[in-house]
Amino acid sequence: MKHFFYLRSSYWLALLVCSISIGSWAQSGPFKGANTIVLSTNLADKDAYQSITEVLRSQHISFTADGDVLLMRSESNSTLAGKGYVFKGQLSVNTGIVKLTGRMLDTSYEGNESVSEKSVLISYTKGHASLQRMGFLYMDDLARKLQLALQGAIMYKYQKDPI
Repeated sequence: MKHFFYLRSSYWLALLVCSISIGSWAQSGPFKGANTIVLSTNLADKDAYQSITEVLRSQHISFTADGDVLLMRSESNSTLAGKGYVFKGQLSVNTGIVKLTGRMLDTSYEGNESVSEKSVLISYTKGHASLQRMGFLYMDDLARKLQLALQGAIMYKYQKDPI
């Protein structure tokens, strides 16, 4: 009986520690500075990648695999292209955790040496007209469509050097 009590207490302590550490790791809603969207899934990684690629194709996002990472790029018929922008993102799946990050490119500078100056890391900002926010909203919309396919939860976090 004593052994059962210690085992049960250890379980609850471990659960409490995990919930505290996950809470500081990500939040359930976007916050200023959030630059990474994390989705959870119960699908096996291979099945998750398959579901993800179906969503990307339906959203006119081209992609290539680079190891365990999908490199994504919005195509010329996307909603951003009409505004002169391109979404470039990275997506990875690791044991049920999907991470999504990205950059926005101003296509008027594409092909010039100054592309890096017009490449903006996507993050949630309060300014409604900012390129960062436009990119974040595009990425968030994509994440919500991925969420339906993956049948999981969405979390937002700040990650230093996400790309």
